Amino acid sequence: MHTKLIPDEEVKNFAHLKNWVRHPDHSIPFVEGLPVLYTLQPGFMPPNKIAAFILRRKPGAQDCAYAYLVLSYGNETYQVMLPSAQHDGEQVSHAIYAFPTPGAMDPQTFLPPKVGRLDLTSREKKVGDIVHIDMGYVEAVSSPGG
Repeated sequence: MHTKLIPDEEVKNFAHLKNWVRHPDHSIPFVEGLPVLYTLQPGFMPPNKIAAFILRRKPGAQDCAYAYLVLSYGNETYQVMLPSAQHDGEQVSHAIYAFPTPGAMDPQTFLPPKVGRLDLTSREKKVGDIVHIDMGYVEAVSSPGG
């Protein structure tokens, strides 16, 4: 997906990433402990709104990867770093900062977003994970005959 979102003039900066994605042996790590940020935005978020974009760091910034892929739909946002061997060198560890959820509600209206890291480095199938979600409502409205 990321290779379709990257502008043509930037594609050359991610040749190593494209090669890794196409390589059949994914036991070879691309970035040690590749973090994926997961954000859950409480409140009403339209489930049919999808956002996918690439964020590139500003010139001169060195404390984060060269680029990030952000995918957001409904109340969930995922971010993954897209380091560039050309711009990041051999550095295998980068800071990753939560990008605001596109179209998020004002945190004063609903609770602030919950941000966590996902470990997607294993190739093992995971089943049975339990996710706790707090739900509530502002007002109870009864319908006629209900």
